[in-house]
Amino acid sequence: MSQDSGAAPPPASPPPPQGDWREMRREERRARRTDRNAWANGAPIGALVLIALGLVLFLQNFGVNLPDNWWAFFLLIPAVGSFVTAQRHYQANNGNIDGEIIGLMISGTIFTALFAAFYFHFDWGYFGPIVLIAIGLGIIARQYWGRRD
Repeated sequence: MSQDSGAAPPPASPPPPQGDWREMRREERRARRTDRNAWANGAPIGALVLIALGLVLFLQNFGVNLPDNWWAFFLLIPAVGSFVTAQRHYQANNGNIDGEIIGLMISGTIFTALFAAFYFHFDWGYFGPIVLIAIGLGIIARQYWGRRD
């Protein structure tokens, strides 16, 4: 007595990848690391930041008058990094904008705005609400662009 439920047999599993799958994963990770670090062309960013900080402190010790808020320029480091990474993703996506690109542009814009606020002594009473509005609009834009993919 055979029980035939009429169900289709389970689909065949895909063939296993050719070669050592662990080595393939390692190669994928190496490629991602190379892509992630490509914008800096191997420049030791941390070392360059320390050198710049040392030069600023050295100049101050010799009486060079720098603005009180010279440290605000360090906010431009992650801003530039975000913009460059967004541009790389834009090129990699053949000119298509997605949620990741929007997120990178938002973060770069926020860091740039914070630099301007600290360096030029903007009044936080006016600037703070504008930043919150911009962040909210960015979140909406990111969700919109993310759904179009």
